[in-house]
Amino acid sequence: EVQVQEAARLLRGTFSQAAQPAPQELTRALEATLEAPRQEWPTGLCRRLWEFLGETAEQRRLSPGHVSRWYHLAGYCLRPGFGDPLDRFRVEQLWKLLHAPPRHEPGRTAPRLVEGGADYWIMWRRVAGGLNVSLQNTLYHRLRSVLLPAKGKGGPKPGANELAEMWRTAASLERIDVKQKELLGQALLKLLRRSPVPTYGFWALTRLGARVLLYGPLNAVLHHQVAEQWLDAILSFQPGHDSERLAWAFCLAQIARRSGQRALDVDESHRHSVLTVLRSLTLPMHWVRMVEEVSELEGEEQSQMFGESLPIGLRLVRSPE
Repeated sequence: EVQVQEAARLLRGTFSQAAQPAPQELTRALEATLEAPRQEWPTGLCRRLWEFLGETAEQRRLSPGHVSRWYHLAGYCLRPGFGDPLDRFRVEQLWKLLHAPPRHEPGRTAPRLVEGGADYWIMWRRVAGGLNVSLQNTLYHRLRSVLLPAKGKGGPKPGANELAEMWRTAASLERIDVKQKELLGQALLKLLRRSPVPTYGFWALTRLGARVLLYGPLNAVLHHQVAEQWLDAILSFQPGHDSERLAWAFCLAQIARRSGQRALDVDESHRHSVLTVLRSLTLPMHWVRMVEEVSELEGEEQSQMFGESLPIGLRLVRSPE
């Protein structure tokens, strides 16, 4: 508890006029105080840190460095947005904090802050599982105008890093309508015809077309006939390097995976085609087994689906809604 209170002091110190430690030094300072790299922070500790971080939301406006660090830590401490009984409440609290107007103090003008940038989208990708369908749709509406612009209505394009994180966030919104997932997938497939492909491409297609979602309900799973069309489009892909090969193979495995729900699974012909490809590659054996029979994602596979490591001690349970 002494370490946790010292961590709280560090957070309050950074998000103050004194800015000590400096925003770019905060994570290292927290790791030193808590005597553990952030990858080893357990779920309970991450959520405690969020309590203190939430108190400093207003001070994220102090500088671009402050807002970037605040986004980073908020998403990290609340990831994946579910798994703890209070997570839905915490993520809704985050939403309200980011949509609250700045407080005006006498003699001080709060800097105008446009919420956005790559770090902003990384945060929402990390906590997307805690957003209800209404909030996911609100977030998606903002993403759609960039990712699926109407003809003749293309606005200013974000930088490459921000665009990549916008795609990853959109693909993480598992509660949005399946028709929107289909449109996103169609746009992605145009980018996945030949190597090199964007680093987010196969990962995003995996999340959109998976037979078993990380947290979303069954009625949010893409129709199996659409999934079969996606498989037809990527089965003959020729990866240019090892990481591309692994991303492509994992995508094939998740779209052709046996879910235990016949109405969701692709047909035997497509499953056989995927198995032929997977068996010809050097891959974790469990990737093949997931297509052959119903089986749960293992720890590393859950992290791969999520996009990064999950807090220690967290168990993923899919949403009943």
